[in-house]
Amino acid sequence: MNRKALVFSIALVFMMIAALSAGFYLVVTLQQKTSTYAALGDASKSILSSFVKSQEVLTYIDALAAVALHETIDRAAKEAGMNPNKNLCGTIDTGSATYVVWNTYENQKVIRCYAQEPIDEYVTLLFDEYITTKFSQSDQEVAKAAAGHYNYFIQPKSLSVYGIATRPVDVRLELASEKSSGIYTFRPSFTVQASYDLTIYDALHTFADHVIETCKQPKKEERLECINAAVKDFIKAQQGRTTLTVYPHKDTTFLFDARVPHYRNPYNQEKPHVPLRFALKFNS
Repeated sequence: MNRKALVFSIALVFMMIAALSAGFYLVVTLQQKTSTYAALGDASKSILSSFVKSQEVLTYIDALAAVALHETIDRAAKEAGMNPNKNLCGTIDTGSATYVVWNTYENQKVIRCYAQEPIDEYVTLLFDEYITTKFSQSDQEVAKAAAGHYNYFIQPKSLSVYGIATRPVDVRLELASEKSSGIYTFRPSFTVQASYDLTIYDALHTFADHVIETCKQPKKEERLECINAAVKDFIKAQQGRTTLTVYPHKDTTFLFDARVPHYRNPYNQEKPHVPLRFALKFNS
């Protein structure tokens, strides 16, 4: 073999070694990148899955909150917006219905028994009681963890409630290639609405004050005529938002049924509307 052929053979060997080294490096690098991309893909899938799960949880919480809101409306109406433990004037049971005494007129003095606290505060307390119970009894871990840890913001007119958890809850991120990759943290919130107007309570309180002061006529017939006129004026002023019916009861007591015509509780087919019932008592 001449000298040129020897040099060419040696160069060819080095070139083959370099090519093999480069090929090996490329294969190893591609495997590492593929492994990295797979890990990133798993993480992305996990995060997306956890986000979807959190949305499912929020939908579930919204449903519980909606039921709680309608139960709150019914109970507030049944109690005529008064905490039974703070009722100073009692109730009147007709056998078919119970009426909460709002105002009495005794010894030339009006005694007001209604609303020791603003109606929105009272409704907030009732709502918190209902929703905390529902969350606590839930099979959903996130709802159960959030039970009793909410702040509420109520819009009385066109009733709506916005609630947000006061502390975060965790959802674990699961990966196919690993046991876990971290924690997804969020504060579950909800917004629920009902076609109900809490300002009906303030309007009826004003009505009750007006009637007890102005319809003091000693004769029952004159008193009833005065009350009927006041009821007519009230219904007209409400422009269809509220209906009000009066029933004479014995000689000195008058019973009232107030209803919000457009409201229905979709979760109570037997009693889709609980009327707000109250009573006024006059001197004998």
